[in-house]
Amino acid sequence: MGKKICLGLFLVGLFLTFPGYSQVTDLTWTGFDLKIPLDSKSTLDLKPIIRHNLDGDGYQNTSLDIFYKRTFDKGYFAQALTRTWYLKNATYRLFLWLDVGKTWKYDKVNFTQKFRLHYAVDVGDNFDGDFIRSFSVLTIPINSSLKATFNLEPWLSLNDDIEISRYRIEPGLSWKMSDQLSLAFVYRWQSDFRLDPVNNQNHYVTTLSYQLQTGKVVNSQ
Repeated sequence: MGKKICLGLFLVGLFLTFPGYSQVTDLTWTGFDLKIPLDSKSTLDLKPIIRHNLDGDGYQNTSLDIFYKRTFDKGYFAQALTRTWYLKNATYRLFLWLDVGKTWKYDKVNFTQKFRLHYAVDVGDNFDGDFIRSFSVLTIPINSSLKATFNLEPWLSLNDDIEISRYRIEPGLSWKMSDQLSLAFVYRWQSDFRLDPVNNQNHYVTTLSYQLQTGKVVNSQ
C-alpha cells in the first residue's frame, strides 16, 4: 500500500509540474549538509550549495546556509537560518529566515506544516523580495532505509502587492545510507507565474547529509 501511495504522489507531482508551452530553465542544486548536534533537542547545520544551469550557461553560483533548529514537545519546532549567495560576476546576496512548524505522525507516515518568514537584505544593487512561505510536507517510508517525500510550497509576496507570486512542487526520495550518512534527491518545479513572461524552472536537487556523532561534539561549558 505504501509503495502505491508513493507512486501516486510521484505521478501527481509530475502531472502538476507539466510546463505546457512556457519556457523552462533547467538547474541543478548540489549540496552537502553537515549536521552538528548541540544537545538532545537542538542542532546546528552548515550547508553549502552549488548551482549549475543545464541549458548552456554552466556554473551559476554558490551559497552557504547556516541554521539552528530547536525541537519542542508535541512535534513543534523552530529554526533560524541565513543564506549567503556568492554570485558569478555580481555582488553577494543575503537572506534571513525564521521558521516555525509542527510534525504529526500517523503510524509510519509523517506530515509537517512549516511557515517561513523570508527577509532579503538589500546588498548593493540587489533588491530581492520578502515573502511568507508555507511548506506542507508528506513523508512516507518505502522500506527501512528509503523514504518518499512530497512538498507543496506557495510564496506569499510582502512587497508592492500582497499575493501568491511563486509556488514549488517537490516530489523526492531520501536514502539513509548509515546512522550518520543520508542522500536525498528532489525534483522541484518552480513557477513565478505572475511574471511576464512566466518564469518556470526545473530544479534537480541532490543533498548529501552527514550528522556528527554526539560524542564528537565539544561541550564548551
